[in-house]
Amino acid sequence: MRFEMSDRSGLCRGLRLTTARVGLVLGLAAGAWGLGGCGSCDGDKGEPAGLPAKVTLLSAPLEGLQAPPEALAYGGTGPLTEVTGALGALATQAGLPVPPLQDQLALALKAELNLKDDKVVDLAQGLRFAVLDPKKHAAEPVALLFGAKSKEAFIAALPDDRKADDEGNAFSYLRFPGSSQAVYVNFVLGTVVVTRDKAIFPQYRNFLERLAMAEIGTTAGVVFAVRNLAAIYGQDLDAALAELKKTARGAIAALPGAGHQGWVIDGVTDAVGRLGRELDDVRLRLSALPDGLRIEATFQPKPNTELATTFAGLKGPGTGAPLDRIPADAPFFLWLNLPPERLNAHAERIAQMTVGAMLKSAPETMKAYNQTVVDALSAMTGELVVAAHGPVSGDGLSLTTLFGVRDAAKARAAQARLSDVYKEPGAQEYYKKAGLEVEMKAGAYTVADAPVSVITTRIGAANPQLAAMKDGIAELLTQHIAVGAELGVVAVGSDARATVEGVLGGRLAGGLRGAPGPARALKLAAPAPFLMLYVSPVEVARRLRLGGMNPVAPLVEGITATTGIGLSLGSEAGALRAVFDLPVEQAQKIGQVVQKSKGAF
Repeated sequence: MRFEMSDRSGLCRGLRLTTARVGLVLGLAAGAWGLGGCGSCDGDKGEPAGLPAKVTLLSAPLEGLQAPPEALAYGGTGPLTEVTGALGALATQAGLPVPPLQDQLALALKAELNLKDDKVVDLAQGLRFAVLDPKKHAAEPVALLFGAKSKEAFIAALPDDRKADDEGNAFSYLRFPGSSQAVYVNFVLGTVVVTRDKAIFPQYRNFLERLAMAEIGTTAGVVFAVRNLAAIYGQDLDAALAELKKTARGAIAALPGAGHQGWVIDGVTDAVGRLGRELDDVRLRLSALPDGLRIEATFQPKPNTELATTFAGLKGPGTGAPLDRIPADAPFFLWLNLPPERLNAHAERIAQMTVGAMLKSAPETMKAYNQTVVDALSAMTGELVVAAHGPVSGDGLSLTTLFGVRDAAKARAAQARLSDVYKEPGAQEYYKKAGLEVEMKAGAYTVADAPVSVITTRIGAANPQLAAMKDGIAELLTQHIAVGAELGVVAVGSDARATVEGVLGGRLAGGLRGAPGPARALKLAAPAPFLMLYVSPVEVARRLRLGGMNPVAPLVEGITATTGIGLSLGSEAGALRAVFDLPVEQAQKIGQVVQKSKGAF
């Protein structure tokens, strides 16, 4: 997928330079770990003069910084000594040998700017950067700010052929003989400002002064000013999305049975366009914790927009109680907590995605089943958890889904009607073409007054790809579905009946929220979360069974983990917040698996 934009090279060059220069600290951290403002504020007026000499600036949070309409992204780090020290400590804990990050950073700045001495850089201060409109600053739209131990010492460290007072800039010089582009050096509030476009500092000095004083509050922070990006590149983005929609619809039309899914393409492209129009900014924060990394992204919509209303209404009324019914040994779970009304609003679309594909040749029948799906969803609370956990007996992992029920009678009636869909000619033809045979036994047995339906899938010779995998995926081909008074359950595998009986009978040992890994992930999750994804890759790999065998057993032998990677989404004050949590233990264990894999292959 590629978006073509006018003046694309300028924007891409600016972003590349941000990565190369401003991202020195983040880049070193990424290598060590092996990881591959404000709404409706008045913009900077662009006055060439700075603040009066004796004015004391009050620092403000990075997110509250007033930015000119040409600013596409801006941010920085905390004190570089603290940042490099924290990231280096995490790398050491993870067993990843890295050179002293402070020394590497100072040397990198020296090489990039052709300084005589790296000791003039003050690593006790933070790094700052700003990416401006490439259409107005085609030479290079980046400003880089960092500390100097003294203005005089830094000037002395510049190349001897520097030129003073160059068109509103304190100094300029060529990085190497014959270079066609000069380096411009200025000073604000004890901070060095480096640009490659002579117009940037005189035009944006006030903004750069405020950026130098901005409070980062965490290891690093970046604000992507979507409002400005949309104003500058909005027409280019709209044209690219229209072309993408046209191309994707043409491609999907050629796929058998996929033509009715064109709404997916429309939904994705329309959503991207809406984000561009209604987002104010995206705020990214990196925090180096004593035992891991936490990355938080905040999607801040413009006030009084449809997007702001959508974000504000994402969290459901659930309390996470279904997590307490999942065994504490689960190395994977996905928890959703959405408002029931939101599910109801999308019920027909969900029906289209499920029974719609099987009944598209029988519109009236499909309409009836669509209503059944609507009835089923309206009987649910909106809270759901899918988890892989230890089976009731034996080794391996069992897959179980629990969902909250607010009208058991209505949910059971809908489930009984849905069981008949597999008997419909359209459904039978659908599965026949896929080389599958599906059998539904409604009310196969009863647990705690709840009838249990059993769905069994058989793979035929007409699907040789799945037939070859039949033994490995056998545990996934049987599902038991039951609706209790307050909780529904979908259990998969050979011990599905024991799982259903344990859940509805209150005999399945739960307590997932009390386990160390999930407890940490939930503690560090986004505020007011409505989605939580947790996975311990090492534990999943160690306990995996395909046809009774573990194909990756040699790689994980002797390696265990008590934590897992967490990803969460939350809704707070009209903004959408996403949090990624990587414990240092997981990085260490994954590194051990990688080292073993080098010897195995």
